[in-house]
Amino acid sequence: MNQKKSKLNLRGLTLVELMISMFILVLILSSAVALAGSYLRGKTALKKKQQKLEEMTLAMDEISKKLRMSNCDDAEDCNESLCSSSREEVEVGSNYSPGQWNYRFHAPNKTLRDKKTGQQMLDGVEGKFICNDDDIQLITIRMWIAGSDESSAIQTSVSQRAAYAPPEE
Repeated sequence: MNQKKSKLNLRGLTLVELMISMFILVLILSSAVALAGSYLRGKTALKKKQQKLEEMTLAMDEISKKLRMSNCDDAEDCNESLCSSSREEVEVGSNYSPGQWNYRFHAPNKTLRDKKTGQQMLDGVEGKFICNDDDIQLITIRMWIAGSDESSAIQTSVSQRAAYAPPEE
């Protein structure tokens, strides 16, 4: 009986058992490679989105600063001249250089441009300027990555600091 057990232990793997174990190994490895590839694609897409959001934030900060620091003598003139009816364009300036900056979201090209200089500030974005009709001009800037959902939207509201200062006596 002992001799029979020792013959079975020395027998080794058959070709069928070896093929089955190789097949299982290939399935496990291909699943791991597919998972790693999916992870890397997701990470790359997330980095691109993060970079675009950072670019949008910088552009929004620049426009906001220029809007805050711009001024004009008459609040009604400011309200009429700042936002276009299309909500895709805003023009800002000062008493010294009216219309110095003019920003426009260009829908067909998905760009944000400085219309005055023709310089493209951002590509791959959409947005709008929302102006209120109150005594104090408040402009809301909203932009998002073109073709994406609302999770990529950033927004800020700005009013002119210098436009409504108390008159000098």
